[in-house]
Formats: sequence, C-alpha cells, structure tokens
Amino acid sequence: MTATREHARYRKWYKALIGLYPKPYLETFGEGLEQTFNDLLRERSAAGRSLPGLAAWVFTETSVGILQEQKLPVVEFLKVFGGLFWSLAVATVTIIASLRGYENAWWFMLVVHAVVSAVFTLLYRFLQKKGHLP
Repeated sequence: MTATREHARYRKWYKALIGLYPKPYLETFGEGLEQTFNDLLRERSAAGRSLPGLAAWVFTETSVGILQEQKLPVVEFLKVFGGLFWSLAVATVTIIASLRGYENAWWFMLVVHAVVSAVFTLLYRFLQKKGHLP
C-alpha cells in the first residue's frame, strides 16, 4: 500500500473518531486536531517509523479526550464502548497471529474472548447487585 493511501485511511479514521467530540469543542479545535494528526503522520513516515503504532497511540489518547469532553462517567463509557474495544482488541490479535502463521490463532482467541467476556459480565452483575454500579 502506498504511503498516501495509508495516510488517507488513517486520516479518514481519525476524522470519524474526532467527530465524537461535542460539537462546540469540535468547531473550536477540530481543524487543529486534524492538522496535528496529519503532521504526525508525515513526520512518522519520513522517519520510517510505524504508522499503526502512531495510530493506536493517538486514537487511544483521543478516545480518552472524548470521554473527558463528553463528561460521561467511566462506568457509562465502559457499558457503551467496553465491549466494542475488547472485541476489536481480540480481532486485532487474532489477525496478527494468523498473519504470522499461527494456524489455530482464531480458535484460541475465540475461547479467550468468550472466557474474558463471561468473567467481566459476571463481575459487572456482582458489583451491580452490591450497589457499587448503577
């Protein structure tokens, strides 16, 4: 994949992500956020460093910023996005392992995903019954 196509893909994803900021915040800072991200992409490419690593770091930082700006309690955020982030993490690890030649990676990660999801569901229900969660 050419660098410009890769940059365009990451810029598209980042623009969609920052679209989750509240509208007033996005109107004030949106253009600057995009420009900074574009500059980081170019600098990282020019230095021959990993763009997926940069994207993971920036997307994580941005997600935390969105959470803070939306003023959502962490519990509400996890209820809404926790399962999505966990599923994406498992899918990413499975794809990477498969690409590296581990033939049964998908099966192993499916089992891990099911077990961890069940544990978190039970933990959430337990804490909910004890009155620690809404």
